[in-house]
Order: sequence, then structure tokens, then C-alpha cells
Amino acid sequence: MPLMSFGAAVKLHASERPSEVALSSGDEFVTWQELDARTNRRARWFSELGVRPDDLVTTVMP
Repeated sequence: MPLMSFGAAVKLHASERPSEVALSSGDEFVTWQELDARTNRRARWFSELGVRPDDLVTTVMP
């Protein structure tokens, strides 16, 4: 697989296998399609905050 951003990799997997599980924690599961939607929402949110391409950000996940 060529070097690509996290968002691009998620989008590629979502297009190839949308209903397969991408993430799981305990009894919770997220499909590639759901992860792609969440990634897009987060990207729009960062953009609204003024984050630009190639800016470094840190995300803490519970």
C-alpha cells in the first residue's frame, strides 16, 4: 500500500469493504463506513477551528 494519510487509508478501506469491522472495543464495533463518516466529521471540525493541511494535531481518545 502506498504511503497515505489516515483519512485516505480509511476512505480506501471504506470503499472496498464498507460493512467490515474496522475497530472494536469490548462489545462495541465500528465498520469502515462508520469510521470514514466519523473521520470526515472530525476533519471538518478541525478545519472549522483553523487547522490546515500539514498542521500537526494531537487527539486523545477515551
